[in-house]
Amino acid sequence: MTPDGTLADLHSFSQWATNEGSRCETALIQGNDGNLYGTTSSGPYPTGVGTVYRISPGGLFSTLYCFTNGIEGGSPSELVEGSDGCFYGTSAGYAYGIGTVFKITVSGTLTVIHSFSGNEGSSRVGLARGLDGNFYGVASGGSFGSLFRVTPSGTFTTLHKFNLIDGQSPGARLVQGSDGSFYGTTSYGGVNNAGTIFRFTLQ
Repeated sequence: MTPDGTLADLHSFSQWATNEGSRCETALIQGNDGNLYGTTSSGPYPTGVGTVYRISPGGLFSTLYCFTNGIEGGSPSELVEGSDGCFYGTSAGYAYGIGTVFKITVSGTLTVIHSFSGNEGSSRVGLARGLDGNFYGVASGGSFGSLFRVTPSGTFTTLHKFNLIDGQSPGARLVQGSDGSFYGTTSYGGVNNAGTIFRFTLQ
């Protein structure tokens, strides 16, 4: 949509006859190449569980990867671009686990760089790229949820486990403030068990 309100339909998804997928539940991001990148959480029919796609500002659409309920999980989160030009995200777990952190190249090669274990929880929340080049995210499960860091090569560190008093079930992407701290929200917990807004400062 242009600033004056002129709207153009760039693409309509069709999971039944193509490999496009459906249910666009995450935000688009614009890559350094000028194209837009996004994910779907379902399809393509009959076995798919989400896709990663690219679309140009003019509407040229291509599917980069189809999730198939394998070790990569499914229903991918929104993406974030790394300094290496690859895109990073998380997936929910299906038949083979409880979720992953993955990277995908602009040509569609996907690599799982971390698979969540039971005590780490699971995540389908988009990652935040820190000023240090690493990625930061939140996971639900594993009691009340956690905050983690993962490097582009896949080194995973749990930085904080929520304890109900400071929150429970974080479910939105973190944002790094100008002070270097990360800010986020939880759905439950806190004094009134109605959620919290928190700040996390790296040591």
